[in-house]
Amino acid sequence: MAFKGVANTNGRPKGSLNKISSEVKATISDIIAENTDQLNERLQRLDDDAFIKHYTNLLKFLVPMQKAVEVKPVKDAFPHSEIQIEIIGRDGKEKSD
Repeated sequence: MAFKGVANTNGRPKGSLNKISSEVKATISDIIAENTDQLNERLQRLDDDAFIKHYTNLLKFLVPMQKAVEVKPVKDAFPHSEIQIEIIGRDGKEKSD
């Protein structure tokens, strides 16, 4: 059977929304909105560990995940190996221990 229509050689444009994914997200959102009271009640009945586990899993749908960032150590940040602090009183004289 021969292909009928125009071939899309470029693929889907970058950033375009997937229609199915949008519909699924909307359906899940509706289900959660309709059952908010029951969801809250069930979460409150969980022990602390289970509550935190499920709560953080739900947050993944609300708060975007942050990309991990590697912090490289700064070499020679403090060029001096020894620091001396001199405490001078209000009268301008050095205080002794």
